[in-house]
Amino acid sequence: MSRRRRDRVPKAGQRRAKLPASRGHEVEPFTRWTGGFGAAGLVTVVLGFVLLSQGSIVLAPVLLALGFLVLFPVALVR
Repeated sequence: MSRRRRDRVPKAGQRRAKLPASRGHEVEPFTRWTGGFGAAGLVTVVLGFVLLSQGSIVLAPVLLALGFLVLFPVALVR
């Protein structure tokens, strides 16, 4: 082990340093926002795959790109 690594490992009986507290931002994993955009992304992707299986070469890729590249990321970020 390098010296630098040993310095960070707590010795017996010592506690690890606590991470700094967040600045009042609580994370809500599921809200109406994430649920709405997630559901819209799911419907868009499923509709895109259905249209793709029927031979649509114009609308299906647009719906798939919209679902995967716009709606799902927006649902994850918010």
